[in-house]
Amino acid sequence: MTAPTRSEHDLLGDRDVPADAYWGVHTLRATENFPITGTPISAYPHLIDALAAVKEAAALANEELGLLDPKKAAAIVEACREIRDGELHDQFVVDVVQGGAGTSTNMNANEVVANRALELLGHAKGEYQHLHPNEDVNLGQSTNDVYPTAVKIATVFAVRGLLEAMSVLQDAFARKAVEFHDVLKMGRTQLQDAVPMTLGQEFSAYAVMIDEDRARLAEAVELIHEINLGATAIGTGLNAPAGYAEAARRHLAAITGLPLVTAANLVEATQDCGAFVQMSGVLKRIAVKLSKSCNDLRLLSSGPRAGLGEINLPPVQAGSSIMPGKVNPVIPEVVNQVAFEVIGNDVTITMAAEGEGPVARRPARGPAPPRGPGRQRPGPAGLTHASAPGPAEGRMLIMTSPTTFQPVLERIAEEIERTPGRGRPADYIPALAARDPRSFGMAVAEPDGTVYGVGDWRQPFSAQSLTKVFTLALELAREGDALWEHVGREPSGNPFNSLVQLEYENGIPRNPFINAGALVVTDRLHTRTGDASGELLEFLRAESGNPALTFDEEVAASESAHGDRNAALGHFMASYRNIDNPVPVLLEQYFRQCSIAASCADLALATTFLARHGIRADGTRLLTRSQAKQINAIMLTCGTYDAAGDFAYRVGLPGKSGVGGGIIAVVPGRCTLCVWSPGLDERGNSVAGVAALDRFTTLTGLSVF
Repeated sequence: MTAPTRSEHDLLGDRDVPADAYWGVHTLRATENFPITGTPISAYPHLIDALAAVKEAAALANEELGLLDPKKAAAIVEACREIRDGELHDQFVVDVVQGGAGTSTNMNANEVVANRALELLGHAKGEYQHLHPNEDVNLGQSTNDVYPTAVKIATVFAVRGLLEAMSVLQDAFARKAVEFHDVLKMGRTQLQDAVPMTLGQEFSAYAVMIDEDRARLAEAVELIHEINLGATAIGTGLNAPAGYAEAARRHLAAITGLPLVTAANLVEATQDCGAFVQMSGVLKRIAVKLSKSCNDLRLLSSGPRAGLGEINLPPVQAGSSIMPGKVNPVIPEVVNQVAFEVIGNDVTITMAAEGEGPVARRPARGPAPPRGPGRQRPGPAGLTHASAPGPAEGRMLIMTSPTTFQPVLERIAEEIERTPGRGRPADYIPALAARDPRSFGMAVAEPDGTVYGVGDWRQPFSAQSLTKVFTLALELAREGDALWEHVGREPSGNPFNSLVQLEYENGIPRNPFINAGALVVTDRLHTRTGDASGELLEFLRAESGNPALTFDEEVAASESAHGDRNAALGHFMASYRNIDNPVPVLLEQYFRQCSIAASCADLALATTFLARHGIRADGTRLLTRSQAKQINAIMLTCGTYDAAGDFAYRVGLPGKSGVGGGIIAVVPGRCTLCVWSPGLDERGNSVAGVAALDRFTTLTGLSVF
């Protein structure tokens, strides 16, 4: 019995398509033209989800601009969300290897989304007069911007799974390094005996190799966040209306949760596949090192009687059909084979990128594991030394990947706990005086929003002067370099500045982080917004993802009751016409700004726009790269009162401290940190906070120097 069909038409003519298929005539022709590998694109769910995300974002942008009927848009969006939830993946049937630079994949997506949307609207599949794959689903798009954007998104999520797996392997190597720390063996060069070493040193080297490669992979994936959606065919934006590119990017960033950025030059971005080439090069680097490590393991385990026999690999299967008892190192061997494929893929990607068109990389199979805060990852077991002692108790080897911070934080917390003398809280602000100086929390946030933490890292505390960084960013974004006519950029030896110095410098504060300078910045932001503290609070809520952030009215009132010196500074600068608002109004805004209560996790996340070189959490640009660099520089030279030199010497990062006991710090391009402990030194900086940041940069090697 013949299966039921429906007739569809394209420019080549009419074809019958299975009636129950969500794909259409374009997909049918592609399956006939490209029976190459037998592997459909549905084998790569990251790519299917990314295509659906792009189509959803495009529909929302087109509806927003009045180009797509709201009912059609709603149906397309719902169809895309179903696909991203795992539905209809079996309908993506075109081969992974295909001619046409991805057109077959794009049309497969257009047809599946359109036919599911038609069903949601109450129509039959193929009734394209009601909702069309090209005219509606592909509206304002081309394969040449849809496909590269989708491949980039898929790559980002696939890389997360790879980073996770590499972390597991790194941790396993690190544990073996501890376990084998006292096992002596012969080190070799050119396979000849050289000098003694320990087996632990050998495995420590493997861990460090993985650590370094994870860092390079994290760097490479940053470039993948630049997209060309809205470029259409060749980058000129033909058939894409004004405002579409930004609207589509904004919606896509919200859908994926990624800090996506539209390329500055869409013609360049449409033909330049350099980001894929770099990513592939890093993957080849990883593959080569893994293969080398596996060769070592095979050699060290050779024998067991006539080979080296220095280690025992766990047996996982019989090794021979003819030699009883033989066990082969099959796991290292299969890693070799996978590495060979990755190396070959790199050559293919290089040639494809050289061809001037978008290049499609295959994302890794399977969903990316979730990334959670404050999490440790268990590693595999089973590898033993031929004469190894029992597991070493009480010893720990911390590896320092910039994307695996949890063990480092836990080690720092243990060391801080044993440190005597934590300083004393800021008792000149009564609302802060009662804080326990032994409280301690620390958080690290990565640019993708992953947060690690330890201790009281979720406990809200008074942000105080930390907020000056965010107020400066908001005003600098609005005013640009004209701001520096009203406040300087030089360090000051006094945390409050002085009236004598202000008079000598004609009412221009030395920098924006001393109180006088912060008053000027807050004044100018208030003039522009009418509510500087409210503007700041909304910014922090958005960047931290915590809508519950609020002012601590008790702290604000305490600041106001003991704010005579700030009032004197404000009135003095007003006499030089460097303050626009009435001083009492300015002081109210300033004290409320300083009273915002937030946790280490909140503030580390809120600061990540500086690690992303000015890009906010939603993917929009707040600051130019140059402005982000300027703020980081001022944090380094002026952010810790009159201890900036000592802080730079010990920590080596841009930082800003507050008398509430908090310190934020930035590793540009890598991560942001926030540490809190209320006990202060004589210069107003957290004793435990500075010590913790000192240990962090020492253990990880992450520094701007």
